[in-house]
Amino acid sequence: MVIVHEYCYACHFFCVDLLILSPPASGQCCTGRWLAGPGISGGFAQDLLEMQADVKQSATWRNYCVQFLGRTYTGTPDAALRNEVRDRLYALTDSADPETCGTALMALAALKGNPEIDSARVAARAMTVAKDAEKTEGLRLSALQVAAGLGHASAAPMAREWLAKEKSANLRAIAIAVLGKCGTPADRTLIEPYLTHSDPRLSGAARSALRIRRKSDRAGF
Repeated sequence: MVIVHEYCYACHFFCVDLLILSPPASGQCCTGRWLAGPGISGGFAQDLLEMQADVKQSATWRNYCVQFLGRTYTGTPDAALRNEVRDRLYALTDSADPETCGTALMALAALKGNPEIDSARVAARAMTVAKDAEKTEGLRLSALQVAAGLGHASAAPMAREWLAKEKSANLRAIAIAVLGKCGTPADRTLIEPYLTHSDPRLSGAARSALRIRRKSDRAGF
């Protein structure tokens, strides 16, 4: 018996004879467990590309395909197919859909260190998105985290600007987190006032950022 629901289309698509005796655990699709297996992921990039482009599929499923295009990239043996996947992911960072754009940025960021991925290009695109006040809050905070994780020089200055000007607790919490990881010792004075903030998102972010900051300071970063 094949369990078919939105998050299991790939299992049905790839292997209709696969026996699945029980539904996947909550929040964990059988596709995810399957593609994570050793030696399995490399053959499915073309199918994922086709499903991601298929407008008849739901937006949720198409974004799930974006995620797995990133996760299966390294294991795809065909260089031409990797090029197609890489170009698709780059293109999707320009998507007007915030979830698609954010998923593509995070998929590419997770490939940091892969010589075929232009991380500077990804970081620059993420920084452009983070700066755009017309983008959704969720996309902007994800984009700043991507830019910071890839070492963009403007990530920390943008975080300081958000901390000074943004009213959103979510954006300020991310700004605090970024300063904890990518800031300087002087940024402690910007973070410390939030330790006693009534919003747990901000006080929690401050505690975590200062722990990271202390480790960095001891290491001389």
